Amino acid sequence: MKLKHLFTAAVLALAITVPAFAEEETPLGKEMEKASKALKAIGRAQKEGKVTKDLASKVADIKAAFEAAAKLEPAKTKDVPAADKAKFLADYKAAMEASIKELDALKAAVEAEKADEVGKILEKLNAGKKDGHKAFKAD
Repeated sequence: MKLKHLFTAAVLALAITVPAFAEEETPLGKEMEKASKALKAIGRAQKEGKVTKDLASKVADIKAAFEAAAKLEPAKTKDVPAADKAKFLADYKAAMEASIKELDALKAAVEAEKADEVGKILEKLNAGKKDGHKAFKAD
């Protein structure tokens, strides 16, 4: 009976720890996490109607993270066939550049304190995030 409980506890402990090891933290992931935190802060402010010029520093943080991320390769690159790798990376860089350009519009909207416009731009960025993760993020 005690062996059965010990075995159950061991299986549960393994089930809890495996996901922690399965998700490897990458330099690209770290940059995207920085951007995500800043985007969430802007999103919260926008929903509360508190878009102020002070948020321009958050946009600058996002832009710096995206520029750093654009120089990195997604982990999924290793799974792409060699013949398709150049196109995959070009598509990734193009998607990152499009997001970076969208940040210029976000900065202008933040500096003008236009909450509605900020909301629309955040929707575009979030749609791009969803599409980008689908195309470039490893499963």
